[in-house]
Amino acid sequence: MESISRWLRPGWRNAIVVYVLFLFALANGGLSFVSLHIPVIRGEYVGLAAMAFALVNWSLAAGPVRTHYAWLLSTAGIYIAGFLVTIMGLKHGFALVFTADTAAPMILSVIFGLLFPVWVLLRCIRGLTRAMAAVPIDNPFSLGV
Repeated sequence: MESISRWLRPGWRNAIVVYVLFLFALANGGLSFVSLHIPVIRGEYVGLAAMAFALVNWSLAAGPVRTHYAWLLSTAGIYIAGFLVTIMGLKHGFALVFTADTAAPMILSVIFGLLFPVWVLLRCIRGLTRAMAAVPIDNPFSLGV
């Protein structure tokens, strides 16, 4: 049991595990339109578990590894907000296509919805490589990659 608990305690190992969970959720459809569809584990649940791990360990972590948990939480929060904007844009875009003969909101929402998972992927890869090198994130609350 000691071998499992060392992966669950806040630290570099756990930050790597949380990054891998985020990437798995992204690949399995929990955070994106594109999916591998592994039937046993739903990506949404893995994504929620990763966010829970990041939140709990962010409050318990100390030192440079805390920046990784903040990076993960800001990535998840911004992604959720972007996902909601995409869904609302698609909903209102469909209504505008049939009433006002304009498809701009729908087209922008589709582009936004397709590019946002790429943004999450790049942020997770950057964070994972920095966590594997035990290097803190410079500005964990930035929007950049």
